[in-house]
Amino acid sequence: MAPKHKKTVIEVDENGVFRGDLDLGEYVEDVQLPEGLIEITGDFSANKRDDIVALPANLKRLGGDVILSGCASITALPDKLERIEGYLYFDGTGIRELPKSLKYVFGIEEDSLYLLNEFPEGLTYGSYCDLRDTKAKPAKNMKFDDFLDLEGRNDITEWPEGVTAQSVDISGTGIDPDSVPDVVELYNP
Repeated sequence: MAPKHKKTVIEVDENGVFRGDLDLGEYVEDVQLPEGLIEITGDFSANKRDDIVALPANLKRLGGDVILSGCASITALPDKLERIEGYLYFDGTGIRELPKSLKYVFGIEEDSLYLLNEFPEGLTYGSYCDLRDTKAKPAKNMKFDDFLDLEGRNDITEWPEGVTAQSVDISGTGIDPDSVPDVVELYNP
């Protein structure tokens, strides 16, 4: 007799929190993420999982790196997602936009960043952000906690409204250095 197929159960506490890292790698079979999942406190990996078509709609916080690379069936992140405390990887998915509810992401992996069409307004980006070879532009009221690299982006001719950064390279952009807020250090003006 063939062994019975065992469904993988993901347990969350009474507040909808999964504590720790959640790795749904290739050896985890028949997994279903609970709709009541609101937070994962550690890293989350679903690398190359075609059987996962969406993350739970109520998911609000991801406490570490989020690896969705190769999950071709995933086309969007949950509309209620507010924070990603680590790096986000989504190359090989259909994701091209971040949810408008997202207020913080530590960083987006380079191959994924190239796929992004736009950022949500008011997003705080926690690490170095290289937008030199991307389509995405800083959105209104974005905050970059580290270096923002816009070098050579001749399609950006004005400093985006309300945007702040620790430091920025605007060489080759057409942005008037005098339009950059005084709190932003100019690199290579």
